[in-house]
This record gives sequence, structure tokens and C-alpha cells, in this order.
Amino acid sequence: MSSLREVIVHLYIAETMISRHHFLAHKHG
Repeated sequence: MSSLREVIVHLYIAETMISRHHFLAHKHG
């Protein structure tokens, strides 16, 4: 089982990727 820190890092990266995707999509849209 992953440690709490690994889970937090994974969620942080996921949020960053999603935010970046929406930003680029909105910028190009």
C-alpha cells in the first residue's frame, strides 16, 4: 500500500496536469 505522502504527491500531480490541460484548452479554444 502506498504511503500517505505518495498518495498526496500523486493527487497533486494529477490536479496539476488537469489544470494545465484546461488552461491550454481554454487558451487555444
